[in-house]
Amino acid sequence: MIRSSVTFYILIFSSCLFFNFTVKSVDKVRFFNAFSSTNATVVKKELEHLKNLSFVEKEAYTGALMMKMAGLEGGVTEKLKNFTEGKKKLENGITKDKNNIEYRFLRIVIQENCPIFLNYSSNVEEDARFIKNNFNSLESELKKFVLDYKPKSENLKKAGL
Repeated sequence: MIRSSVTFYILIFSSCLFFNFTVKSVDKVRFFNAFSSTNATVVKKELEHLKNLSFVEKEAYTGALMMKMAGLEGGVTEKLKNFTEGKKKLENGITKDKNNIEYRFLRIVIQENCPIFLNYSSNVEEDARFIKNNFNSLESELKKFVLDYKPKSENLKKAGL
């Protein structure tokens, strides 16, 4: 009887541990704080954190941070490799979920700020309109990040946000 009770409690405890460590989505405030940072250590730490988690949005968020890191450190070859790999991940995320406003916001920020020779700017007007048209459906803390970025974005201003 005692043995079955102990086994039962071990199973319950193990289940609680498993479910507490299974992440269903990204901590968006933490992510966007890292994404808006110019400190390579902060961005790298969040990128490593994301790589160790499992959730649906992981690919797009990881890709965006990889592109951000490409602008902060590394040699030319490493920067280009990270940017290209990150771009592929972000674009795959957008392809899978075309109506995700956050992914579109990540892309517009990157496209407006990456060097022109990377030839990654073809979606800025489309994304700006999409963000403007869907802005009210964002969570309040994400609205704050968009509004904080807006003064730096000619495209969001042109779209009327």
